[in-house]
Amino acid sequence: MVSLSRVRDNSLHGAARGLVPLLATLWLSPAQAVPSSFGALIQVVAPNLPIVSIQNNRFERQVYVAAGALVSFEPWVWDAQKREWVYSVQPGESWVWVLRDMKTGYMLASHGVHYVGGEDMCWSDGACGPYIWRWVAWPLQCMPEEDRYKIEIYHDNLPLGADYFRPTRFVPKIEQASLLESIAPKRTTESDGEATEIAVYLRDDLDCGQPIKEGRVKLAATVTGGTNGQTYFTHGDIGTGKFSSLGFNSTLNPGGAGEKDTVIEGDSNDEGVFKARYQAQEHGADENIRIEVERPATDDDPKLTGEPADEALRIAVPGLVRITHDNAPLAFADSGTCPHDPSPHWLTPNTRSRVMTLASIYHLTTGRLLSMNDGSLPLGE
Repeated sequence: MVSLSRVRDNSLHGAARGLVPLLATLWLSPAQAVPSSFGALIQVVAPNLPIVSIQNNRFERQVYVAAGALVSFEPWVWDAQKREWVYSVQPGESWVWVLRDMKTGYMLASHGVHYVGGEDMCWSDGACGPYIWRWVAWPLQCMPEEDRYKIEIYHDNLPLGADYFRPTRFVPKIEQASLLESIAPKRTTESDGEATEIAVYLRDDLDCGQPIKEGRVKLAATVTGGTNGQTYFTHGDIGTGKFSSLGFNSTLNPGGAGEKDTVIEGDSNDEGVFKARYQAQEHGADENIRIEVERPATDDDPKLTGEPADEALRIAVPGLVRITHDNAPLAFADSGTCPHDPSPHWLTPNTRSRVMTLASIYHLTTGRLLSMNDGSLPLGE
C-alpha cells in the first residue's frame, strides 16, 4: 500500500469518491507540559473542515467525508534553571498514524510526521511553529458497510494509542426503475391484459456505486384523477391492474385485502434489484406507480428511509381513433348513466372503417343517419 501524502491546502476535494489524499493540520494552544496522547477518533466534513469526535465508534458517512484520529501533545516543559518554558520536542522525534482493516489486519495506509527543528520549529510536512495538536484523516465515505477499521498511533515507534470504528449504513436510493410506458387492458373474457415487469434498482445515497441488498421495496398503483374521461375515477383511487410476485420475498396487499393486489412489497437481492409484475385488467387508465424503499432496523442500526419515486404507466388499447360526423353520416347517442368527456366514440381503425362504410350505405339507401351508441373511451373500455 502506498502511503498517502498530505494535502497542503487542507481541502477534501474528491474525498467522497474514495480518492487518496491524506489530511494533516495543527493548532496553537497554551502549553501545559503533558506528554503526547491519543486524543480521539474524529470525522471531518468538507469544505470548511469542522471536526467532531466519532461517537459509539460509528463513522457518520452521510454527513462526513473523512475519518481519522487526533493526537494531542504539549511540547513545552518548565526549565527550573533558566526559569523559562523550553520546547522539549527533539529533532527526529516522530508520530505515525496507521490505518488497518480489522478483518484482515492489513495496513491500508499510513502517514508520519517528524520534528525537523531549527529556529522556526519546523516539521517534516512543511509546517512550522510550536504546535501541540495534530490529526490525520482519510477520505473513507465510500468504504464498505461490513468493514471495520482500526487506527493505530505510534510515537518514536512505540504505541501511543489505538481505536476502531465502522461506518453507518448507506441510505437506500432508487437509482432506476424500469417498466413499459404503456400496456393494453384485456378486451375479452378469453384474453389476459398485457403485463409489464417493474424492476427497481437500489444503490447507495452517496453515489459510491454500492448495491443495497435486503432493502424493502414497496410498489403501489393508483389512478390519475379524471383519466380516460372516467369521471368516477378520482385521483389516488387504487389502480385498475394487479401486481404479482417474481419472488424476492414478496408480499401482496401488505395493508390488507382492500388493496386488491394493487400493492406489493419485497426485498432487493444481492445486486440491489427488486422485481414484480403488474398486469392490466379491463379498464384503460393513466396510472402512477409509487415506489417506496427503506432498510429495516437491526439490533445495531436504525431504520433508514429513502426518497420515494413515481413512474407513469398508461393502460390503453393501442391505436384507437375517434369517429365523428366528419367521417360519415352518423348520429350519436350515449345511453350510459355516466357522462363522458370526450364522448365515447373511439374505435380501432378497422372497426371505424367498417362503420363508415355501413353508415354511407345506410344513408344512401334510407336518407337517414346511422345512429351509433357507445364506442370506446380514448384509452379503451
